[in-house]
Amino acid sequence: MSVRHEPLRVLAIDATPLVRHGLRTVIQQTPGLAWLGAVDQPQAIPPALRTIRPDVVIVGSTVAPDSELIHEFLGAATVVTLLDEHHRTTEHLRAARIAGAHALVRHDVTPNGLVTAIQQATTFGRYVDPGLTPVNTSRPRTSTGDDLLTKRQLEVLELIAHGMNEGAIATRLVVSPDTVRSHIKSLRRRLGARDRAHAVARGYHLGVLPMTAD
Repeated sequence: MSVRHEPLRVLAIDATPLVRHGLRTVIQQTPGLAWLGAVDQPQAIPPALRTIRPDVVIVGSTVAPDSELIHEFLGAATVVTLLDEHHRTTEHLRAARIAGAHALVRHDVTPNGLVTAIQQATTFGRYVDPGLTPVNTSRPRTSTGDDLLTKRQLEVLELIAHGMNEGAIATRLVVSPDTVRSHIKSLRRRLGARDRAHAVARGYHLGVLPMTAD
């Protein structure tokens, strides 16, 4: 996996001034992220920013997910959708995914949670906030996917997908780091993955990892 040296350029689109201010604070204080600005609606995006092409676009749930201006960024930018409590439904999650959202995150996510969502979505192409699990629908798994990994290997893969390192996974599962490394080695072999990032990508592709239905 190639290493990126330039910071990720982030643009926010949200109707709430306080949310825009909070997003700016988080992005400006996070190494590896660069703040491009924020607007209250897609139509307010300055022409200059459309030329610059942000790497990440954070979109509030009150913004129409199928906005043509947002679609202009798809394929080039990672779209992170913030869902307020009124939009945390299976139907809205599905609509946001179909519209092209790469990450689905609660509107009241912590700063660290937002940064994790951005990092995971830009690395793996998709991310679903663990707090959305009760309303998150999973893609039906094939028998091949069900049989591919053991229960513990799947647990480890899901924790990797949530951005946890070996030490954190070992603490969560109450096992040694060596045991975690052994599980990672085995699941990579079973998935035919060259590294951890590739293992997560393969997990989504094969339907082993849960995701919002397409």
